[in-house]
Amino acid sequence: MLRLKVFESLPVKIVVMEDEIHHIHQAVSAVREYGLDPELIPNYQAFDKLNEVILGVLTDVDIVGQPEGLGLALQCLKKSIPVCVVTRQIGHEYSGWKGPILDIIRKAGIPVFISHGENKDWTEAMIKLGELIHEKLMAGSAQVDKAYQRYVKYAGA
Repeated sequence: MLRLKVFESLPVKIVVMEDEIHHIHQAVSAVREYGLDPELIPNYQAFDKLNEVILGVLTDVDIVGQPEGLGLALQCLKKSIPVCVVTRQIGHEYSGWKGPILDIIRKAGIPVFISHGENKDWTEAMIKLGELIHEKLMAGSAQVDKAYQRYVKYAGA
């Protein structure tokens, strides 16, 4: 997919929070395939320090043994930023806290993608995040929303 021209002059980013290097590469690839640039953050506290226009967020739940993804997902919900949570069934879910946290995230209306293999479903999550971003931009009145709406109208998308 080609980068949308409407975003060429804006420092827009998709935030990615993941702690395992092979999953980081997969997430970055999924974001770039969608035509956008990723911004990697190490924890949810780093989210508030970003200066870019954040279109959306992809996050794992477990970051270095802590439920950082819950904190980031709830920050996004509070700020009306589209977010998808990506995790896998294999591994740390047996620590006891992951299931209840995923339930909280789901009940808040945040999409959760759980893979049953070694790789996480970053591509599927990015597609869903793109849909959420589109809905938000089409309904909004901020400068970036209006630019996007004009682009969609004239591009015939």
